[in-house]
Amino acid sequence: PGPADADSVYVVGNTGYVTTSDNNNKNLYAFDVSNKTNPQILGSVSLPSRGIKMTVVGSYAYVAISESDTKMQIIDVSNPTSLALTGSYVNVNLSDGRDVFVNANGSRAYLVTAASTTQPEFFILDISNNASPTLINGGTYDTNGMDPYGVTIVPGLRAIVVGHDGNEYQVFVITNDTISPCPNEDSFLNIDSGVNAISSILQSDNYAYSYIVTG
Repeated sequence: PGPADADSVYVVGNTGYVTTSDNNNKNLYAFDVSNKTNPQILGSVSLPSRGIKMTVVGSYAYVAISESDTKMQIIDVSNPTSLALTGSYVNVNLSDGRDVFVNANGSRAYLVTAASTTQPEFFILDISNNASPTLINGGTYDTNGMDPYGVTIVPGLRAIVVGHDGNEYQVFVITNDTISPCPNEDSFLNIDSGVNAISSILQSDNYAYSYIVTG
């Protein structure tokens, strides 16, 4: 409703979630898509600022937040008609939140932020307590000139971060909640037009692919 633009969308079963923003309002909406030709809004909640990207795991939505000291917001979506803010990761020193990936059991969030000359851009957060997300000690990495736009985790605990500038496609190894570059000459790729989003799959025949959206 209203003049707000949509920033991100995610669908689980017959429930969709969309973040919207205009000058005055930043919201997360849940909507019923059981009738694809006539989706209906179920509920909404105000966000601390603009929700750029999100994912939904279990009963919670995890939203990367920009233009705010809050970098990630967690929302209880167990009742789509009564969405509730649950917890947030706040860090005044970091750049805008850009994307977040959450593991299947909801214990870790992998957050990327916009480029910074003084702070890292890739973070591992402990979200086992959704009311109080915390940064994992040692769970940070500087993408070295890349301005991140997307992150995903693939089998084998490899993380892929994509963005603009520097090496726009970077692969990392996650070991005991620490991040290190993947020891492979093809792990960092230079894609000058920039990469805006990524989704990766592992097929049943063990072939792995990344799908990327470039500038």
